[in-house]
Amino acid sequence: PTQLVLLGILQKSDLQQEAGNLLKMSQELTRLRVDNVKSDGVKLAEAVSTGVTTIFSIFGSFSIMVGMLLIFLVFVLLAAARSTELGMARAVGLKRRDLIQLFTYEGTLYSFLAAIVGTLLGVGLSFGLVYILQDLIGTDNFQILPYYSPISLLIAFASGLILTFITVVFSAYRASNLNIVVAIRGLKDEFVKKAPDPFKTNLYQLLWNLVYPLKQLYLILSGKAPRFRSFLLLLLFPVTWPSSFIRSLFVLFGKHSYVLLGIVSLVLFITGILNDTYINIWFGSTGGVLAIALLIRFIASKYINDPETVNQIGGTLEGGLVLLLNSLPVSIFERFTGGELSQPGPWAWPIGGAISTAAAVWLLMSNTRFLIFVLNLILSRFSGLKAVTKTAISYPMASKFRTGLT
Repeated sequence: PTQLVLLGILQKSDLQQEAGNLLKMSQELTRLRVDNVKSDGVKLAEAVSTGVTTIFSIFGSFSIMVGMLLIFLVFVLLAAARSTELGMARAVGLKRRDLIQLFTYEGTLYSFLAAIVGTLLGVGLSFGLVYILQDLIGTDNFQILPYYSPISLLIAFASGLILTFITVVFSAYRASNLNIVVAIRGLKDEFVKKAPDPFKTNLYQLLWNLVYPLKQLYLILSGKAPRFRSFLLLLLFPVTWPSSFIRSLFVLFGKHSYVLLGIVSLVLFITGILNDTYINIWFGSTGGVLAIALLIRFIASKYINDPETVNQIGGTLEGGLVLLLNSLPVSIFERFTGGELSQPGPWAWPIGGAISTAAAVWLLMSNTRFLIFVLNLILSRFSGLKAVTKTAISYPMASKFRTGLT
């Protein structure tokens, strides 16, 4: 059919001689087919680039999480170092809102400078990585060239600035929550721990959070809470609504939160087995072993009077069991289900890495006495190092969530 169409077009264009030549040539041609070599090559290149981008995004997400955590801890340390100064400022009339603004302005300056330096260093490291890859795998037919655009630089700078700013605002809010007397006298926060609310109050908050948007709208209209804060929470209600409801549930259960965690984990585990979904089994089993460890911590607190020993037992079980479970291969779970489990996407890798890292850190922080004992055995033959090692470990662990975690 294609040949007839071409002949018709040539004849209508008064090209009868060319039509005759085409007819003679077409009789000598064999049947041809199209080989999609270039199309297959483009698809292969797109698949490889997508995989490489995913890998670098995963590693980058780890760096982002660690960076945000360090920024938060640094500002908490700054607030702890200035606790006396901040307490005196509050005593002479400075409001909590002013403290938040003070830390936010300081952190914004830091984040702006850090975003500029980070963007420039990122471009430099990217160029260096491209040149290294070019030397390793580059050929005459395949070259890797560095490329950047003003839009990509702007996106990188804005992302670093926004993420750092959000972390700074959160840490500033946390740092402003101080007691004036305790801050001036340099005491620990344990001296002013707030008494737990009654069960009726917690139940009322839980029911109130069921209609979270209406709650924030009521707070805005009545003025019983900062209107700007309530307005932001109302705008972000797809995130703040479920988080507030879950938090209210755990507050309602109090010391028996392991019951709620165990129920949720059991539901996830059962749905994962029924649907052959590994991610549900993973989250359910992780929450299940954590609930068991919390139960053992609660039982130990009833029979052991030493809080340090209770924390060591509970922390060892919590961090150790979660770390052990996250180290198991998928084939272990497939033996119980009897079939192949559906694998999660690459987004689960940063989450799993963060959970394993947090479990390992918690396990180490809960066993500082054992760590000091082992190091003393190793360094006892060196004079002077025993006291230095004990001080170097004991001082930061005196405040586990501030200096210890850092």
